[in-house]
Amino acid sequence: MCKRLIRHAACLLFLSFPALAAAFDWHTPAMDSRLWKISKAGQPDSYLLGTHHVGRSGDALPDNIRRILQQSDRLITEVAMPSKPDAAYSRDVAAMRGRAFQNGGRKLSSVIGVENVAALKKRLSAYPSTAASAAGLDDMTPWGALMLQASVKPQGFQTASGIDRLLARAAEQYRIPADSLERYQDITRPYETLPTARIAELIAANNRHPEQAAAQIERQYALYHSGRLKELIRLSSDSSEYSKGLPPQSTAFWQNWLEQSVLLPRNRAWLPKILNELPKRRNLIAVGIAHLPDENGLIMQLRRQGYTVEPVAE
Repeated sequence: MCKRLIRHAACLLFLSFPALAAAFDWHTPAMDSRLWKISKAGQPDSYLLGTHHVGRSGDALPDNIRRILQQSDRLITEVAMPSKPDAAYSRDVAAMRGRAFQNGGRKLSSVIGVENVAALKKRLSAYPSTAASAAGLDDMTPWGALMLQASVKPQGFQTASGIDRLLARAAEQYRIPADSLERYQDITRPYETLPTARIAELIAANNRHPEQAAAQIERQYALYHSGRLKELIRLSSDSSEYSKGLPPQSTAFWQNWLEQSVLLPRNRAWLPKILNELPKRRNLIAVGIAHLPDENGLIMQLRRQGYTVEPVAE
């Protein structure tokens, strides 16, 4: 259970933080659609989909996205999402989980505080989906605990119903090959070097104000699925209302870290593989919608490589 939660939380952690710094241009290009067509003369057309990683129980893949998938030769997601893990996938996830528990023999409570761990354990225990992971919490690293807390979601919300997961299951149903842009340990590396004091402070703030993370998830979900993407982007560019309990300097730290250590490096690291795949076949590339905006987001990077990337009306 803990392994699965860490795996899912790795894709979700940005939801638990304040917005990125103003230097990150959320409004270029204008987010007129979550679906973008990628084209270049002499190459097959592909599509770029900005996803939301959290869904509600019973959610189904939108019909237009399903049709795009059926017309594609390959689905490419951030990380592998097989319903039946193969040996390579299992090794990847096991390696990530192993690092999350490499705390040098120290208990988490001795590092971030007994009260912090007790409060987080109480939060994890309150939900059936995370209750089983609470028992091993004190053996985790601070960064592992930080990722694990992102698994706490409002009742009825789950990563299993996120657009990415729905796409992965549909691809298996239609026997469409799937690939990924990175491995699970690639996701966790930026978290492993975070200062322990910052992690302890953020977990404490979320323990004191658990309602704000739930409210943020619910609002982001509503905006994404109602097509109010520009409003979603505005919320992402200034989510100060969800920063309760953090002093300004800490908010600034997390903003800078997210921009410089998470989004920008991932976008740049993914581009070579995307450029390698585009000429070969019709791809549906599905990544979190936060990876689309900014001059160094995937849309603008592809345009600078000579691709026409245009929004698709839904």
